[in-house]
Amino acid sequence: MSRVGRNLAVGKGMRLFVVAMGMLMGCGYSPGSLRAHGPNGEAASLQRVGCLDIAVVPIIDSAANGPVAGYRFANRCDSPVPVDLRRVKVMAVFADGRRRELQPYDPNGHIRRGTLDGRASGAENLEYKLPVSLAPPSRLCVDISRINPAMSVAGPPVEVCIDAYVNRVPDTLARRGI
Repeated sequence: MSRVGRNLAVGKGMRLFVVAMGMLMGCGYSPGSLRAHGPNGEAASLQRVGCLDIAVVPIIDSAANGPVAGYRFANRCDSPVPVDLRRVKVMAVFADGRRRELQPYDPNGHIRRGTLDGRASGAENLEYKLPVSLAPPSRLCVDISRINPAMSVAGPPVEVCIDAYVNRVPDTLARRGI
């Protein structure tokens, strides 16, 4: 037997280990299975941008001074993909229909481009700066089409609109005593 053949020869225990590892590796994200819910239990709309499945949900954070968006994302492909939440365009929508672009609250520069492994998932909540001179918006509209910087040309906008909670509790939660 050649040296290579000796190195590849495996015993019964090793074969069991290889089969078990193969089964575990198959337990990654399954395309379309991402689920996310808002604070009232409503299901988030699932969007696809390239290899990424993305859901955006409103987050209630009493410590935040601005609206908070919860991003839930998963890679439906086998290879890693970049994720850059700095590239997401977020618009505050006010009761009178006015819109204003918001920037994430990131005083220490922690928001950076990251890489999501194949079949992996992740989540991030981001607060958006709201000038004190403005009333709280009723909605946030998030264009997630540019979240993957590896896509050379962003496709058409993929806008997801969610309720914006700014230091207030939604009526349905108040009625439940939460």
